[in-house]
Amino acid sequence: MLNRLNVSTHAGKIDGAMSKFTSFVIRTVPWLIVGGLGLGAAYVLLAATEWMWGPYTCITLQHKQIRDLSGFDFEISKTINCDVAINVLVSKVGQTKKTLIFKFSPPDHDAIPSITSIDAGTVRISAGRVPFIFCRKDRWETLVVKYDIGVVDYRWGEPDEC
Repeated sequence: MLNRLNVSTHAGKIDGAMSKFTSFVIRTVPWLIVGGLGLGAAYVLLAATEWMWGPYTCITLQHKQIRDLSGFDFEISKTINCDVAINVLVSKVGQTKKTLIFKFSPPDHDAIPSITSIDAGTVRISAGRVPFIFCRKDRWETLVVKYDIGVVDYRWGEPDEC
């Protein structure tokens, strides 16, 4: 009888421990699921952010706008996070569609080129020093573009046309 009482007491303790453990699991598992879903959602958002603004995204900073110069609007901008470059874009006065006419690698001090009117329909783009010219366009529609570039550090023949 004494043996049965000891076994019964141990069985009661085991049942009590199992009951507490089961209760703990029942209360904990939903929180683990919610936490896992939360971490998964955070990971997806982080991955999407990296994809959207990661190393393959170009960021363009507008430096200057010149309105109605020789009958055209000009914009000088800098792209970063891809080909770091200074871009000169042209459009007809008041139009939003812009065309790239000059793109060069900026020197360390981010020299902004100057654009001056020579006469109606002709402009001059001047820059003292550029490390490399990616492309340039001498004509766009009725616009004639002349270039006054002081020094080009790295020149491999004529630059491509934009």
